[in-house]
Amino acid sequence: MASELFCGSGGWGRAAPAPSPHSHKTNCKGVSMKLVLAVVQRQDTAELLEALTEQGDRVTRISSEGGFLREGNVTLLLAVEDHQVEPLLQSVREHCYTRTRYVSPLPPVAESGEFYPPSPVEVQVGGATVFVLRADSVGHL
Repeated sequence: MASELFCGSGGWGRAAPAPSPHSHKTNCKGVSMKLVLAVVQRQDTAELLEALTEQGDRVTRISSEGGFLREGNVTLLLAVEDHQVEPLLQSVREHCYTRTRYVSPLPPVAESGEFYPPSPVEVQVGGATVFVLRADSVGHL
């Protein structure tokens, strides 16, 4: 049987009894926590990271790529206390911008030997996609 990490009076340890499925999720200090995942465009990352760092947030950054335009994104992971979620979301709103791009939706179409290049289509890109999840346990090992 594998031991699991738990938070006790002395901090993080091993071999804790299984928590009740109805227990409130907290960090080691007894504070309810959230895991925030924010997918932002690479252009917006530097300013957002600076703002989050100034707020005292610790951020893990993972490079990622969008599926539709195949452009570079950054996925940010943050573990924050419940009361820190709204200021964090406000920083994301202030530093992640929506942009208009024109893309060719399909490869050129050839009918009867004629060549018809597709017209570019206007799309909105950028901003941020943010997930706020309840964190079952948060700790530094």
